[in-house]
Amino acid sequence: GELSLVESRIDGKVDAKGNLAYVEWTMAFQHARRTNREARAIVQLPPGAVVLRLNLWIDGEMREAAYAGRDQVRDAYEKVVSRRHDPVLVTTAGLNRVEVRNFPVPVKEPIRIRIGMTVSMQYVGQQRSRIVLPYFVTRNFALLSTDE
Repeated sequence: GELSLVESRIDGKVDAKGNLAYVEWTMAFQHARRTNREARAIVQLPPGAVVLRLNLWIDGEMREAAYAGRDQVRDAYEKVVSRRHDPVLVTTAGLNRVEVRNFPVPVKEPIRIRIGMTVSMQYVGQQRSRIVLPYFVTRNFALLSTDE
């Protein structure tokens, strides 16, 4: 594929007494063409999940990225895109959904981002709970393991 998700990993820590989990989804994108491309996806979050942090690796260095209300972040993102920097944008996109936008996706090195969120665990009975994980609703990139 032209634009691909080349890495996807979910890590988490569970607070059983608080019935909460902290989940981090790290993903990396890469593409094969010379033109700049934007990776875009709608991510379904677990019920009641709250995004707490967003990280972006630039030249191997992890940075904090902005996550906030849709309009102010989109305005900032459009300004950065027009200057051709390396931003990632995550904005709310409806109930328990966020839109992830990443531009530009570099040709040689994958660009890596991480979304950190708190997730309420769901009680399933007999002192057992489960965590619902986030997933892609829509995307404009291939998943290397299944699409090729």
